[in-house]
Formats: sequence, C-alpha cells, structure tokens
Amino acid sequence: MSKDKIISVILIILVGFAVDYKIKQQEDPYYRCMHAGENVGFIRSEICDLLANNSYDIRRYVSQEDFIVMDNGFYVKGNFFYGHYSNTNSMLPLIDVGSTGIYVYLNESIEVKLGDIIAFKVDGTKIAHRIINIDQDNEGVFYITKGDNNIYPDDFKVRRENVQGILVGVIW
Repeated sequence: MSKDKIISVILIILVGFAVDYKIKQQEDPYYRCMHAGENVGFIRSEICDLLANNSYDIRRYVSQEDFIVMDNGFYVKGNFFYGHYSNTNSMLPLIDVGSTGIYVYLNESIEVKLGDIIAFKVDGTKIAHRIINIDQDNEGVFYITKGDNNIYPDDFKVRRENVQGILVGVIW
C-alpha cells in the first residue's frame, strides 16, 4: 500500500473516532447534578432532568428513627433489606461493586414513582435500575427502567409483582 493510501486510511479512522466521540458526547452528556439543594454527583443529564421534574424524595419511605447507629456500625429497623452489587457499572456513580444498598420492601401501601431505583428480578437475575417511565397496557401497570450509566433503557417491561424493593440509601 502506498504512503498516501496509508495516510488516507489513518485520517478516515481518526475522523471516524472524532465523529463517534462528538456524537456520544452530544447523546451522552454527564454533568454535576443538583437536586433539592443536594449535590447528586456527575450523572447523565436525562436522569438529572428526571429528578428535577419529579418530586423524588426517599423520606416518604424512611425516617431518621429507622436507623440505629452503634459503635461498630448501624442497623435499619423495619421493613428493609440490604442489596449487594455486581460489577456492571450500570448505576455509576451512585452504585458500584462493593457498595451496599438499603431497600424498603414493596407492599400495597407503597406507591412506586418515577425516579425510584427499584430492585427487581428478570429471568432469575436481580437488577437495580431507575424507573424512567410508568405506563399501562392490557396486562396492567408496568415500569420502564434504565441504569443511570446506560445509554439505552432496558428492553423489557417490569411489572409491580417483580419489584422487590425501592432503594432508600447506599453505603459505600
């Protein structure tokens, strides 16, 4: 191959990377998100917008009285369970491998809302993703979920009976 052809191929590859990077940057922006006066961290813009446009407040599930602090740790009393995470990076920066989630068990009195991070099972695999849409079809209400760090929503509907709990805290 001639020197000119090699240079042309390298330029095409570099332009391809630059265009791909620019498209991803436009589709997939991260920025510091503030919600209710709290710094949520660097997350995707659509998740920050979702939080900003909805009254997302975990205090509807948990209160300070539910936590008992001890010398060697703490205990959460009541209707809660703990979750541990695999290294999928789907919920970065909020949830990562090694962190522990605190979930409130779902029951009839708890309303699942847009913006909630839910633990649910699909084909035997437990997943924790955020609800980005709530809709209804002939089978009833379903949730569309998405990992905060994923580009696309999950390609399945989550039914309430598959939801195990709602995330109310994370221990890093």
